[in-house]
Amino acid sequence: MKSLYLIILILFTQTATAQEKSSDTSPTDLIVIKYHIGSVVQVDVSRSDPPPKIDDSHQTEGNPPQYERRVKAELQVQNSGSKRIKSLDWRLLLIVDKNSTKEIYSYAIHSNRAIRPGEKVTLDGWIRNESIKAVSKQREKGLTKERVDITRVVYSDGSIWEGDKPLKTPLTN
Repeated sequence: MKSLYLIILILFTQTATAQEKSSDTSPTDLIVIKYHIGSVVQVDVSRSDPPPKIDDSHQTEGNPPQYERRVKAELQVQNSGSKRIKSLDWRLLLIVDKNSTKEIYSYAIHSNRAIRPGEKVTLDGWIRNESIKAVSKQREKGLTKERVDITRVVYSDGSIWEGDKPLKTPLTN
């Protein structure tokens, strides 16, 4: 009889431990309010130094300008917890329905912004990738679905939330 109670006690403690671990799969103190993806812009990245002076204009280089395509992504969140957030990592997923297949594009963004308890903030990040032009054309046609996942939260006290299952927003068109 004692062994039966011991087995029941062991099973109960293992179940309680598993429940505690599974409840920490998403940051409960962070609420995603909305997100927005801007349009594609081209940025001249061929020159980082200041432009030549007017009297030096006859000494132009023969290299054509180089452009990089970028998209600005914005994420509005609220810290509903009691700890100050130091930074967070988030991932933008764009799912393109192409014929009978789906292509998934994932862009990781790191936001280094403090968020006080109760505070709502808008975070932004630039996506720099050559695939963004093709994806933006598909977005204009309404063939993409979008989602933002929170993948990591760093708190000002040094603690870190990094779940196996990120905080996910629903897919939107």
